[in-house]
Amino acid sequence: MAKLIRQQHHRSLHQGLRRAACVLVAVLLGGTIFLSTNTKAREVFFGWVCQQMEAGYHYSHQGNAPLPARLVEYQIMVPEGYWLEDSKHTFHSEDYAAEHYVNKAGQYIHFCYVYGTERRKDTQFLVENGPERKSVEIHGNSGDLYLSHDTAHPNRIFWADQETDALLEVVAFLDEEAMVALAESVKPIAK
Repeated sequence: MAKLIRQQHHRSLHQGLRRAACVLVAVLLGGTIFLSTNTKAREVFFGWVCQQMEAGYHYSHQGNAPLPARLVEYQIMVPEGYWLEDSKHTFHSEDYAAEHYVNKAGQYIHFCYVYGTERRKDTQFLVENGPERKSVEIHGNSGDLYLSHDTAHPNRIFWADQETDALLEVVAFLDEEAMVALAESVKPIAK
């Protein structure tokens, strides 16, 4: 009789463990599928994250630094009539670049990209409250377009390239359609 009770107890224990293992596998598979198909969910665990704070929207890098092999340079195709200004706003390094273009009217286009390397992991961008925020897609990556309703302030667009883990920004005195087209003109430079 004692042997029969022990066998029944072991069967119950094994069934419980099998059920727990099945639930764990289902949760892991579901989480993997969710993270692989949802860009916003991946941002929570890896890469550049945008958080709304009291003063505005705050962009910062979370997680591990990208591998050096993933660091690529980018180029932008600015509209005719703009030229690259050699100033304190234009510089290049391995993990950060900024280019400042101007036209005869004094308007500018500012383009930059940064990687979350060990040296730049604390780099932060802040967009103050006020501009209208719209979600956009740039080369299959989700981004944020900030439209200023004050003509004295430029519009901005941010997006993270999921392949390289670079955060890219374009700032210009252009309308919504032109801003998205300008961001779409940004391409990695093949090495």
